[in-house]
Order: sequence, then C-alpha cells, then structure tokens
Amino acid sequence: MIKNRLIKNKKRLEKIFKRKHVTAYRVYNHDIPEFPYFIDIYNDTAILYDRRNPEIDFHPSKHGNHEEILAAIKEIWGTPPIVKVRTLQKRTEKYKKTKEKEELTIIEEGELKFLVNLNNFIDTGLFLDHRPWREHFQKTQKAKKVLNLFSYTCSLSVACAKSGAHVTSVDLSKNYLNWGKENFKINNISYKDEDFIASDILETLDSFKESSFDTIILDPPTFSNSKKMKSDLDIQRDHPQLLYRCLRLLKDNGTIYFSNNKLGFKNTFTDEHFHVVNTTEKTIPEDFKNSKIHQSFEVKKINL
Repeated sequence: MIKNRLIKNKKRLEKIFKRKHVTAYRVYNHDIPEFPYFIDIYNDTAILYDRRNPEIDFHPSKHGNHEEILAAIKEIWGTPPIVKVRTLQKRTEKYKKTKEKEELTIIEEGELKFLVNLNNFIDTGLFLDHRPWREHFQKTQKAKKVLNLFSYTCSLSVACAKSGAHVTSVDLSKNYLNWGKENFKINNISYKDEDFIASDILETLDSFKESSFDTIILDPPTFSNSKKMKSDLDIQRDHPQLLYRCLRLLKDNGTIYFSNNKLGFKNTFTDEHFHVVNTTEKTIPEDFKNSKIHQSFEVKKINL
C-alpha cells in the first residue's frame, strides 16, 4: 500500500520539480492514516519524519507499518532514509541536537542554491513550504529595501537579493545568520556584515527609522521564550501588535508578507488604513497541497 503511494507521488512530483530544477521537496505528507509520517527528499536522500503517537501507533500490531515504509523507501530511493522523530511538544520545549558531526550539502531551487544540514537537527535549515515565496521574491524585489525578520538561515533574503534588493536580515541566532552568509556566498551575492543583525527582533524593531522599507518579511515562530529575549512571543496573542510595529517601518506603497505555521491560527489584526489579504492558497506549494503547513497574508497601506 505505502510503496505504491510513494511510487505514485515520486513520479508526479519528480516531473514537476525536474522542470523547475528543484532538488528538495516533500514526497509524502501523511497521505494514508495508517502511516503517520512525512518524507522529504534532498537531492537523492530521503528524510523520514516519524510522527507516530507512542500511546497509539507503537502498538505491536502497527509495528509492521513502520518496517514497511522503511523498506519501501530503501527500495525506491536506493538507500535507507535518515529517520527523525517529530513529536508534539510543549511550547516551552526545544528540539535538541541529534548528531554532533555537522554534514552540510547543497540543494537547488531553480537559480538558487541553499546549504542544508540533513543530520544534526530536526529541521534542515530550509523551510520547503516557503518555496513559492522564494520564487515570488526572486522576481519582484529589484531595487527595493527589504527587512527580513526571524530570518533563520536567510533563504528568503537570498531570493530578494538575487532580485536586486538590499536586504537586512534579523534573527536572534548568530549561528543562523552566519549560515545565511554562507547561503549568500554560494549564490555569488555580495553582502555586508552589518546587514545581518543578531538580536531580539522585538527590541530591534524600534531601532529602525520610520518608513524605511519597501518590503517586510515576517515569518515568526509560533512561540519563543529564548533566554536572549526580554519577553516571550506567542504569535496568536502578539501578532496584531507585531504587525503594527512593522507598519511604522513600511513605506507608503510597501508590503508586509506575514506567515506563520500555528495550527488553527486566526488573524485578528484589523485597521481601516491597511488592507489585509489572506494569500495562503497561493503560497502552499504542490508538494504540500491539502496540508495546513502555514497561513500567509499580505498587508498593504490603503491610499486615502
């Protein structure tokens, strides 16, 4: 059952992404209830995200399903998958390092290249579901000033810079920003160190001048309570205030691209001077269709 589904998905998606020259994508998204997994492909390597519930899916009667999917992946892609366990966590918990040795590889998305780490952590350094955003930014940000908040490894910054934008990337983690610089390098894009700001985003927003940016990218975590932050962040609770603070920095014809992956998120930001459009449908890529991987919005100032 699972082998046939994987073969079918692989055939369909390979055809799409070979044409686009994309070498990293999701091939299985918990399509079948009895197989609670995600499978991502990075070049020729499969990563299996094990999402089984220990209280339900680890029953001996279901153990064969796990062995079946492992065998199917090995047969179809030629090697066993990298297995990572992605469990439901309390919001104050963090995923820990899974391996000490860092192994980086390069994947491609059209003209863009990105460094990914397939082994050390649950996440690889690239959010595959933001591929449509990267495609959009690469085509639309020429000569614009862009602020990328919660920039992670700066893949969206790279896409904007490839378009010809001047990008300021802000993230709490200096390590992720250094990773972002490496992404700039492998794409042959010049940068200045001062365009990468490692600090608490909530504090940094106040350091920018009013009406400084044509584009603001806002892709915050669902929740953050890092020791480096003076206060925690809950995106459902805090997104209206966060958007208001970003709007102060936006030029008259500018746009805020806001996204988050909180399950069940409800937008409560309203303002008569700004127009909010839910763009989720057009920002979910082919390999994540029918999933609730994220919600996205565009916020623009209304010209009165």
